[in-house]
Amino acid sequence: MDITKFMTVIEDLVVNGGAISPEEALIELGDYIEHLDPTHEDYDKSVVLLMRIAASMWKQQRLSP
Repeated sequence: MDITKFMTVIEDLVVNGGAISPEEALIELGDYIEHLDPTHEDYDKSVVLLMRIAASMWKQQRLSP
């Protein structure tokens, strides 16, 4: 999926419903990471990327009024 389509889908989820709370998203990311195959060659890279996304969400949540 190209970045334009990706951002369009995200905006649609936010505007029309379907987005989950930041807390739920963090739980979902944790569950997703738990189910990744640690023997896959990109496992470490994928986990680091997902953890960085989770950290960004956590930071944003804490900064939101």
